[in-house]
Amino acid sequence: MKSFLCLLLAIAACTFFGCVSASPSPMKSKNDTAINIRLCGGTPAMRAFLRQLGEVTVFANADELYQAGYADHILVVLLPEYSQGRRVVQEATPESLRGFLDWKGRGTRFYVENYPSRDYLAREVFSYFLTGNENHFNRETIFWNEDVLQARNHFYFPTAINRRYMRTILAEVGSNLNGNRFPLLMDDQEGCVSSVMNLSDFQPEFQHPDTAWRKCLTALWSDLTKQPKETVATALDRVWPKPYQLSHGTDVATALKNAVEWHLHCGLMPEPDGSKGIYEMLMSGDFSLRKNYRTDSVLMTAALLAGYAKYTNDQALLQIAKNLADFLLDRGIQQDNGLLRWYDHSQTVYANDSGRHGLALLYLWRTTGDKRYLDCAERLAKACLAWLGPNGLYNGTFSGPEIPTQGESRTPVFYGEMAAFLLSMNTPEATDAVLKFAEQIHLNDQSMGHSKPDVLSRALLLYASIHTLAEVDQSAKLTEILDFFQSLQEPCGGFREDNIFQRVLEVEAAVANGNGHDRIGDQLYCNNYLYLALGLLRRGKLSPTMRTQVEKMYQGVQKYLLDIQLASNDPRFNGAWMRAYNMDLQEYHGIANDADWGPYNIMTGWIMGYIPLTLLQELNGMPFINAIEF
Repeated sequence: MKSFLCLLLAIAACTFFGCVSASPSPMKSKNDTAINIRLCGGTPAMRAFLRQLGEVTVFANADELYQAGYADHILVVLLPEYSQGRRVVQEATPESLRGFLDWKGRGTRFYVENYPSRDYLAREVFSYFLTGNENHFNRETIFWNEDVLQARNHFYFPTAINRRYMRTILAEVGSNLNGNRFPLLMDDQEGCVSSVMNLSDFQPEFQHPDTAWRKCLTALWSDLTKQPKETVATALDRVWPKPYQLSHGTDVATALKNAVEWHLHCGLMPEPDGSKGIYEMLMSGDFSLRKNYRTDSVLMTAALLAGYAKYTNDQALLQIAKNLADFLLDRGIQQDNGLLRWYDHSQTVYANDSGRHGLALLYLWRTTGDKRYLDCAERLAKACLAWLGPNGLYNGTFSGPEIPTQGESRTPVFYGEMAAFLLSMNTPEATDAVLKFAEQIHLNDQSMGHSKPDVLSRALLLYASIHTLAEVDQSAKLTEILDFFQSLQEPCGGFREDNIFQRVLEVEAAVANGNGHDRIGDQLYCNNYLYLALGLLRRGKLSPTMRTQVEKMYQGVQKYLLDIQLASNDPRFNGAWMRAYNMDLQEYHGIANDADWGPYNIMTGWIMGYIPLTLLQELNGMPFINAIEF
């Protein structure tokens, strides 16, 4: 039964990947006889896959297939003509259906996908009724044996199964772990496996986790064709190769070069010279472009390219960096009050984003020498100081032309990058402000963020900035935070998510279950910040014990990030990091609760800025966060 469940996802992965240009001769079964497969419909990729498993004869429709007559030891595969835009199998005549019933009784095996079974005769053959129109996957999850699988660009049909004949439900779909589930793949154990999902019409980069899907598909087609699992797995890899691999130990220089080139070739930059900025990210669900001109995405990309251009003495790249930053500044992203808007055409301002903007502007000034960026940073710093309320705290976010001075937030999320920026300005006013709000932060505040590691990664940046830039001893706070993260650092070097804040939100959610259920590293809200903060802290004055601890944690997370960088012939992926990495499966995978910044997003600035900017420090000795000298 478990092998049948696997069957479910085997079909899915097939059409999901690409099509080989030529198919090898069909492989032999254990009795040295190639299985005879009678096929209707399907995609070119699926046909190429089946031809590696047996002798395939293609028919125009089910009636033509039936007219070919009964034969021993055949597998009948009925699929929609997806390549022609069809969503269901063309209906067979009652005569053909009665004939298929006879064939089942004589030992013929069937696999059928999305047959419009709405009458009693079809139900006798396929053991289900369609009970409604197709539904499209959004954040639904497929449950197969002990595995949880995700699919994108897929649909399924609501179904009533024939309990009289249906012996096994191989896979189900549901909205969450504990909600209602609906059958997707069924085995009547009388010769027919039926799917009510377009399993054989998909693309591999949208099926997660890849290892589980391939295990399912291998088991499914091994059972249907009676071929060894090794044979089926080889056929899967030939027809649908993985769209990307992990770098597994790239050196710092290579990883940095690949990350820089990702920005230039991934498709997010509308003009290759940077004159029209860069978009926010490749979206998690389908890797489409999110075409926001997000301030931190543009400025941090500009900072990275400028830093790398200075290191490599690449004047053309330096000009691209300046074009990116100037594009945004020329559009008036900095308001009259000195603050920079969250993104183009928005009035919203965030404290944490403002700190990020300031750090990027200062780094641009240090790498290009263009005083425009310093002037913008100085105006921003004055505005950030004016924003502080009577108790020296921010309200965190506001929208409008006037800077409010009421409201108080004590979450570290709003203060980590802000502290690093203000202390970098190296003025008494800025230092006093940081020391004042640092005393009032609550490390256990859950008003913002997705998990305790998310919140404390910003706290580590806050106290590391004070300890290193202001040289004000923060050893007590640092020890508390470092000990917490040391307990979360896995042997691979990455920090796992845990202590998840369970909120009911459409966006801004964790990509892990945490609390012992999984070991997932978040590169958008944890590992990137920790790498940056540890890289800053190791420059500070530390006790021998803390220095050993910090260095071990830093080297570990750096190794982890070098190991999980993507390598691919597809420029969307090569040199990138995605948000969620599953350390148990050793591949990118996470729960899809966050509809905006999901587990497979590749985001400029936060992921693709902080990580390579910290890598660059290893080569040029120029810290991204540094107190400036006027």
